[in-house]
Amino acid sequence: MSRGIGINIGVKGLGEAVESLKRIDGKLASELKRGIKEDARPVLESARGYARALGGSGDYAASMAMRAIRDGVRIKSSDPGAGTIEFANRGAFYLSGSRAGRPVGVPAGTPPRALARAAIEREAEVRRSVEARIERTIERYLNG
Repeated sequence: MSRGIGINIGVKGLGEAVESLKRIDGKLASELKRGIKEDARPVLESARGYARALGGSGDYAASMAMRAIRDGVRIKSSDPGAGTIEFANRGAFYLSGSRAGRPVGVPAGTPPRALARAAIEREAEVRRSVEARIERTIERYLNG
């Protein structure tokens, strides 16, 4: 069973485009993938900032990481309490396990609180950055 939560930031058709670029110019394909990861970094930084602002030990913010996937990037938290931290409402109780019936420690604030919030808030910015990067990559390929 996987714990934690994650957000995928994907570009439709990116995997196929990168594979095609690899056959033509492997360096250009690698630069595009690296660049898209760089374009998504503001989401990760915002998410970590929001997570630190929630208080606690800082483990939630520290558990967030980004990695490249076929069609973009995935930002994930490996913290087992990530779902509760992001989405639970105050007054929530454990439903099962040894803590069933006890209150869950829910941070203050309206859900989503960190990772999902950052993705929602930064979506337009990341979209513009990625679109511009893809356009520049195509121009570099066409113009040599």
